[in-house]
Amino acid sequence: MTMNFETLQTNIVNLLTNAAAGRYRVAGYQPKTEDAEESLDSNRLVSVYYSEGQFPDSQSGTAGPVQHDTTYRIELFVTKAAEGDLATINSETSTPAEVQTVMANIKLAEKLADDSWNELAGIVYQIIMDARNRDLGMSMGIIANRWIDNVRKDRLAEINAIRGIGGGKYIMLTGSMDLTCKLYEPIDGDTGTAGYIYDNVIDLVDDDNEKTGVLVDTTPAP
Repeated sequence: MTMNFETLQTNIVNLLTNAAAGRYRVAGYQPKTEDAEESLDSNRLVSVYYSEGQFPDSQSGTAGPVQHDTTYRIELFVTKAAEGDLATINSETSTPAEVQTVMANIKLAEKLADDSWNELAGIVYQIIMDARNRDLGMSMGIIANRWIDNVRKDRLAEINAIRGIGGGKYIMLTGSMDLTCKLYEPIDGDTGTAGYIYDNVIDLVDDDNEKTGVLVDTTPAP
């Protein structure tokens, strides 16, 4: 049986994917690492995964449904490289004045990465909090109190690449935000635990008496 918190993660991934319009990529899991070039420019990555949840007993019935206070982590990965006329800078025939002019027009990767991350965070926030997406694809009455909070931006990381200014540095910037909501989960039981009889057979060497073992009936008393 698929629980609602699993369905909701899929819905969030689908929602962000459908709204991407070439501005970012979406992954429905927690990546261990992300290569700098893989999240360069419009390839920046949005990762969505279920982070934690609580089942407050004061808001739930012993036989269900239960209230599931969920937290989904949304991680953002962006990478930028310095922009400019690298051919002029690297050319042996360029004059100091030409190089200085190009360098003056180069946008620093740190600034580009910071702006890109801010833009991506704003896009994701607006999609999730759009009133039209209030139920995030769930049936009416299943989800409540969706909210994005705890937005965090990590420190800039310098990553060497094959090409670029200053030995090929890329700047990677990561961060995250939390999506919290209340879900209502029914308790329908697990179809794999329908039986209550456990028949454990002990098969000993040279033992011709089959069915040696223990038969346990754990059926609850009426």
